[in-house]
Amino acid sequence: MNRDKMKRVCMLVFTSLNPDPRVWKESRTLALQGFDVTILAIRRKGQRKDEWIDGFRISRIFSDYPLKLRNVFAMLKVWTEYIFFLLDRKRIPFDICHCHDPDTLLFGYGISMKDRAILIYDAHEFFLDFMPPMKRPLIRLLKEMNHFFTRILPERVFISRCHYVITVNASISRLMKASYRLKERPTFLLNTLPYEKEVKELENTQHVFQNGKKFILFQGVISWDRQIERIIEIMPNLDKSIALRLRGPISPQYRQELSDLAKKKGVYDRIEFGQVPYHDLIKETARNDVGICLLEPKSLSYKYSLPNKFFEYIFAGIPVIVSDLPEMKKITKQFQIGEVVDINDPDEMISGIRKVLGKASTNWYRDRLALARKALCWENEEGKLIDIYRRISSFGSLQWK
Repeated sequence: MNRDKMKRVCMLVFTSLNPDPRVWKESRTLALQGFDVTILAIRRKGQRKDEWIDGFRISRIFSDYPLKLRNVFAMLKVWTEYIFFLLDRKRIPFDICHCHDPDTLLFGYGISMKDRAILIYDAHEFFLDFMPPMKRPLIRLLKEMNHFFTRILPERVFISRCHYVITVNASISRLMKASYRLKERPTFLLNTLPYEKEVKELENTQHVFQNGKKFILFQGVISWDRQIERIIEIMPNLDKSIALRLRGPISPQYRQELSDLAKKKGVYDRIEFGQVPYHDLIKETARNDVGICLLEPKSLSYKYSLPNKFFEYIFAGIPVIVSDLPEMKKITKQFQIGEVVDINDPDEMISGIRKVLGKASTNWYRDRLALARKALCWENEEGKLIDIYRRISSFGSLQWK
């Protein structure tokens, strides 16, 4: 297709795409459908300003976006860069502006107004009730203020001005429709993985316990609201062959706290810390025996969450142990791929881990996980995104709201 005639799409993010799998998948899907996709992102040290990957362009036009309101000068720098970009007469206008998360909405609205472009909002969380629990009240207050001005306020102001709204699961879609009195429920796209790219090479592999050890895996940001302490607390009651792998970024202070707890419980030699490059994530995840995804429902966003790691475990072919929360529970029970536990009941957690590891040793989950992967893969989700963009493309002329 002639690039001059292709609908030009701006994917607007305030991340450095290192990585941002959802944005990457959506951009690749649209590029394969014949859209001219450019991701506008922030630039961090060592990153190229412009590059072409998987058929779409990444243009890092912003300085590192400050997440703390007190960083006023950095905010002003980003705004200056944005205004110069918006007013650049050499810039070819976009037809569609696709904003990821509410901190991009003000910028995206400006692009849509200047370019007379369709505005799409893609909410990766339920931001009206998102804040995770925090130990120190003052820190929580400051975080809540920051969250209000960078997330809640932009969403409230601009969501009704968007032509289409997208989010990550059915529960959050219902909440957003009710909270903002939207005419239609937002389309939801599960934050899952591409089957062809990530899974096919693992499909015929068979996991075996490594040197007699069995590994419980937690991956992702390691913070105190992820219930890691609860797992360490019960490890003395589990067989000594069972170890805990923690894979992800962690603050030095919290790592020390977990190490001290493990020493106190006599299980320090059964705890592993580390990080895995994203391109090796599924392969490394598959080297474990069970994945844990434990959250307390202290906010609606947590209650209805479907974390990336939940799908990563499934696509790597390992069973899961999850909190009794609606979205994770529904999939776990539907496909019989693990156990749902009450995180406030240590005996139930111990029983759940033993049950999953016992079944995993006989490959009981193998076919069930394969079925879940095929049913939940990105190839089955992307059709909803393509449908939205085809409807936009069918307009006689793109209409601005």
